[in-house]
Amino acid sequence: MKVEAGQEAAALRWLAHEEGELPSALVEQLVQLKAGLEAGSDVAIVFGAEGSGTAIAQLVAFGSKLPGKTRYMALGDYANSRGAADMGVLPDRLPGYAYVDNAGAREALEKLWGSVIPSSAGQTAPQMVEAAQAGKLKALYVVGANPLAHFGTFGLGRGKLELLIVHEMFLTETAKVADIVFPAASAYEKEGTVTNTSGEIQMLHKGAEVMGPRSDFDLLRILSHQLEKLGLGKAFHFKTPAAVFEEIRKAVSGYNVQPAGLLTGGAEPTRVEFARNGHAPYDVPVGLIRSAKDTLFTSGTLGRFCTMMDSLPEAKTAP
Repeated sequence: MKVEAGQEAAALRWLAHEEGELPSALVEQLVQLKAGLEAGSDVAIVFGAEGSGTAIAQLVAFGSKLPGKTRYMALGDYANSRGAADMGVLPDRLPGYAYVDNAGAREALEKLWGSVIPSSAGQTAPQMVEAAQAGKLKALYVVGANPLAHFGTFGLGRGKLELLIVHEMFLTETAKVADIVFPAASAYEKEGTVTNTSGEIQMLHKGAEVMGPRSDFDLLRILSHQLEKLGLGKAFHFKTPAAVFEEIRKAVSGYNVQPAGLLTGGAEPTRVEFARNGHAPYDVPVGLIRSAKDTLFTSGTLGRFCTMMDSLPEAKTAP
């Protein structure tokens, strides 16, 4: 069925509670859709940036009433956005989504890492780019992202930023103006794990040995040893990605999965749970999660650099 732009939230509300004023033709289609999903056993719900805040809550409310297992897959900007968030790559959270002002969670990680963790939240990606362009942030290390193309003042580029390091597969708009570019390997050129958008962990196996690019693990490990020689922090002590995953299993809420299923090629669901602990409900600021507005590829980060993908015929939807 097709929902007109701007009616997505109302359609989701109707699915969840059968409330709201909608065109009769659309309601008839929603009735058929709901009946079809309720007759099934397992459902995968894939949603993009058109749904946010209350609309996603309505979507989950609807999905929770369906029989069998319901999986939710958010089309974020990058393939491993879910895993990055689970690991604490958010301005106000620690691994496992504990808030940075949670003293108990901080102390546990400080003991594990042997370092002090700030109790105040950091900056979002747009805030960091704005600060960098204004010269309020001296250095920026970008891993697998293209923030200068999405955030900050358009056309200003890196602005007054003194040092820009990019760890990337392609010469993106951000990489082109960097002082240093570390060539990163793709998912099929390295070992490790990935958490997909429905919260399942899967193993990655290297498909081939490549010359030049290095895995994220190797780049960060080598960099940490060079920084330690300069008296800046401690070197990365892990020898393999598998050793990192063992620490994740022990230290990150919801990640203590059994490795046997992963080793045999299966996917293990995480069980991430967190409490607000007095914090107000949080909604992602408008524009922070974007839709690529394409039809075949959800992000466009890789597609723009691949002539084969550009040559594939796609049906264009008439306006």
